[in-house]
Amino acid sequence: MISLLRVLHILLAIAALGTNLTFPIWTRLAERDGSSLAFTLTGVRFVDRWVTIPSYLLCAITGVALVLALGIPFGAAWVWVSIALLVLLMALGFGPYRPLSRLRLELARDGGSGTEYRAADRRIDYLDGAILGAAVLITVLMTVRPV
Repeated sequence: MISLLRVLHILLAIAALGTNLTFPIWTRLAERDGSSLAFTLTGVRFVDRWVTIPSYLLCAITGVALVLALGIPFGAAWVWVSIALLVLLMALGFGPYRPLSRLRLELARDGGSGTEYRAADRRIDYLDGAILGAAVLITVLMTVRPV
């Protein structure tokens, strides 16, 4: 049972982090083309909503289940730091990222090359960096498990 839970946890982490890593790449490629920008941003939002976010949430649930099943204390630094980083990641995603993503998509549908689009895109780049940084750090903590 623990092995199955561990495999599920790892697969969910791969899905969450993997999709998150591709979003900026797809966006940059679509910006070069221009005609596919709104379509690509719609696709990124769809994948985020139906794959990335559920994967992060289910990864958190399986992670807590593993901590409990393995008897790992929640007071272990790598556990509580990982939880804090996940809370930060989700707060950024549900907080400022969501309306900015909606705005960027609207601006892309209106042409996507103006100053307002670039400003929204730049703010999303910073948020992407923070979200990806938190996710990578969680992955490192889960792998290394420093005392």
